[in-house]
Amino acid sequence: MTMKNKFLVIIALLLISSTQSGKHLLANEGNSLSRNVEFGNYLSYKGVYPEAFIKYEYKGVIPVYSKPDGGVLIAKLRNKPDKELYYNVFLLKKNRNKYLTAIFDANDEDKFIAYGWVDRQYLGIFVKNYSQQLILFNKPDYNSDKLFTIYEYYPEVVQITDFSGLWLKVDFYMDKQHIFGWIPKEMQCANVFTTCC
Repeated sequence: MTMKNKFLVIIALLLISSTQSGKHLLANEGNSLSRNVEFGNYLSYKGVYPEAFIKYEYKGVIPVYSKPDGGVLIAKLRNKPDKELYYNVFLLKKNRNKYLTAIFDANDEDKFIAYGWVDRQYLGIFVKNYSQQLILFNKPDYNSDKLFTIYEYYPEVVQITDFSGLWLKVDFYMDKQHIFGWIPKEMQCANVFTTCC
């Protein structure tokens, strides 16, 4: 076991030992993980928390911290296109521009990578309006006002600026127009290997 993996195991054990059940991360002042989520288990996060990916075109190092304002550096992630290594993340909690995330290997969803705070500038998704229109809402609710309706497919990564339930607020430019608003789960592509097809 490498030093990095030993460190990640120690962090995971510390997080797990701080819970009441020893199996699940419990609510901490109403802002932590659901009682039904098993730490590091991809399928227990799926459908419970919104998903995103570390922007696949980003070539630098993405730091993952134990706290939103820094704390312990848990991991340094880097996309490796030559090895098809990219990262899928679940968005668990937010603090200004930082998101608490559970991070997995996008190509091997059973492979847990890290749990910690990531700056939202590194996170994005694709939109899935391949053959239909994309509606961006004012609030994370189908009954809220429609801000924009996009009739053609947008093939670039969009920035995530907020999340609520499984809805994501996104921000991008299309034909020099600033587009922003909330999109529902079915219009989100969060894993370049499994959901973007």
